[in-house]
Parts: sequence; C-alpha cells; structure tokens
Amino acid sequence: MAHCSSSQIPIVRYRGVTIRFYRRQDGWKSTFQLHGHKRRECYRSTEAAAQQAAQNAIGNELEPNAVAAGKDEVTARALLAPHGVSLIESARYWLSKHEKPLIDATAAQVRNTFLSIRQKNAGYHHAKALRARTLHFENAFKDRKFSSIILQDLVEWQDGLETKYVGRTVRNIHDATKMLFKFGRKRGYLEADRLSAMEIVDRPKAKPAKKEIYTPDQMQSFLDAAWALASPAATAMVISAFTAIRSEELYSVDPDKTEEDQLTWEDFRWKEKFIYIRAEISKLQVSRNVPLPKKLMKMLEPLKAQGPVYTETRLDAAYARIARKAGIKWKHNALRHSAITYLMLLSNSPAEVANQAGNSISVIESSYRNRGATKDQAQAWFKLRPRVKWGSGQSA
Repeated sequence: MAHCSSSQIPIVRYRGVTIRFYRRQDGWKSTFQLHGHKRRECYRSTEAAAQQAAQNAIGNELEPNAVAAGKDEVTARALLAPHGVSLIESARYWLSKHEKPLIDATAAQVRNTFLSIRQKNAGYHHAKALRARTLHFENAFKDRKFSSIILQDLVEWQDGLETKYVGRTVRNIHDATKMLFKFGRKRGYLEADRLSAMEIVDRPKAKPAKKEIYTPDQMQSFLDAAWALASPAATAMVISAFTAIRSEELYSVDPDKTEEDQLTWEDFRWKEKFIYIRAEISKLQVSRNVPLPKKLMKMLEPLKAQGPVYTETRLDAAYARIARKAGIKWKHNALRHSAITYLMLLSNSPAEVANQAGNSISVIESSYRNRGATKDQAQAWFKLRPRVKWGSGQSA
C-alpha cells in the first residue's frame, strides 16, 4: 500500500518508478511518468485498485530491459540500505575503480610482457625458471583472452597437470602462474580490486625434494678424478663441496653473461679468508661472505687465475665427465647438500651455517639436520684433498 511523502501525497515505488495517489470525490487517481514519456493517469474506485492499474500500465509500457533495470535499481537500493550508502554513491565508487577499461590481450601476450619485465628485474636464472613453468599455462590458453579465463578453467587445467607431473613440479607451475596473474592485476589486464582466478586455485601439495649427499669416500673419488683429468670444473666442484656455494652462483648459463654475472677470482679475499658472494650473483640477491677453509685455499692456490672461476660452456657436462671417471653416479646439488649437512654436524651455530649457505635458519634446520651422517664423516669430509697430480690421467 502507498505511504505518505513529506507533502502528505501518498506514493509508492514500483520497478523504479514513482506512483502518486490523489483522492477524488468519485474514487482515486494514480499518476506516474516513465522516462521519455508523458505522465500517465489511472482512475479507480479504491486506492488499491488505482495502484494495481498503475502497476499494470507500467509493466505494459516498460521495455523488457527497462523492467530489468527497474528491478535492478530496487534490488540495489535494498542491498545498500543497511549500510547507509546511496545508489549514486555506490555508482561513483564503482566508476572510480574502473575508470580505465581492461587491456585486451591474449594469455600469450600477457605472458611475454611479464617475462620481459622479470628478465630485467629478477635476473637470468629466475626468469628462466618462470619461462619454463609458465609455458604450460601458455600451451593451454595461448590465444584465449586473458581476462576471460575463469576459475573452472584453471582448476581443470591444474588437475590435468597433476596427472602428468609430480607434486613439486605442479606446485612450481602453480606458483609461477599465480605470479603471472598478480602481474595481470597490477598492469590492467584484470580487475585490480579483487583476487584473480589463479589466486583462488588451491596450491598443490608436494613432498619435500630428497636432498642426497655423498660420503667422504665418494668425494675422495671425485677429487682424484677431477685432478687426474685436469678438469676445468675442478675449481667449481671443490668450492661447492667445501663452502656450500650454489652452482648457479658459481656459474651462469646465460649466453649473454658477463663477469659480473658469475663468481670471479677477484671475489676471493685470500688474506681475510672468505669468498665474497655479490648480490648480482646471489640467488636471493643479497650479498654474503663465505668462509674459505685452509685446505680449500691450498687446493685452489695452484689453480687461481683472473676473471670467472669457470669459463667453459657446460658445468653440468663437466661434472658428468668427472663422475664417469670416478665411477660414481652424479646427484643433482649433492655437493652443496653434503657441505651443509656436514657443516651442521660440526657447527654450534645454525645461524652461521644458514648465512654461509644463503638460506634461512628454518630451511637449514628442517632440511639438513639429522640426515644419517656422523660427526666423524663430517670431520673426514673437510680433511679431504686430491691424492693424484694435476693432469696425471690416473685416479688413485
């Protein structure tokens, strides 16, 4: 039923249209005016009948879209009323958040822009990993409009990945793709004020990667093989094995690398007995000083030169040749993992080991303590040295 306005004229809102009621000697008159139309009048004997007549006329005259708009307005006002927000105020707020239309681009175009920027800001190794991991996304959605990719698309895509790859691989792909979608929000490819679809997809579970280590006897065989071969990788091998410096900090596979992108002999502080890992080559882009043990100094003394520590094209291939000579299976990152494991057995300060390795204390504690190695093995590890002459061709 109608209610009274401040002027005591009964009014009611119907489908976004105001209906006014006037008492007459012979009954009631209802009036309304649609946008772009003349005012309409309906006459009935009772107020209720006049209201129904007006509502019927409004329903007949409104276009379907206008009817929907009227319903939307009524619903919008009802939703905003408890918060004390007017329809105009909410509309202005929405416009302020969407002043610029979303950039129209395909998934492949957004990925290429993302990678070109990350290449400049994050360094070669990180950009290379992102390129490989986001390639799975591009292969699935290459020509799709980036903003059209919805949650269901991404959930089904990730489910498919989990049938092909191990959990850790899928999680890496997930994390890289999430970075891509966050980039899309910040750069105008997606709405900036709400989470993107990929940020809602559950992160896959993954077991920690197995961190294998070598025994002192195995490392002795590697040393003898490397010295017998006069391997160019011998220096990188012993530095990693006895200091826990990462392979990617020792050597860059970037074809456009410069001396600034890898460890050089000029980074060795022989008198102070440490190796300076510059921020430019550090995986975490934070510089640190790594202790230089005396026995390692003696091994490196005849080999030191100028410029990069490793100058060949493939460090992994050189390591593989040493492993074949030694007759031992090569394990990825096992030199570094061995060094950290044995350092943890000999050190009273996990924080010092974490700083040397360029890791957090929590990672060091959870990944490298209690790995089945003994303190005797740790002591033997750091006493190792080659038993053969450089370039002799024969292992001991």
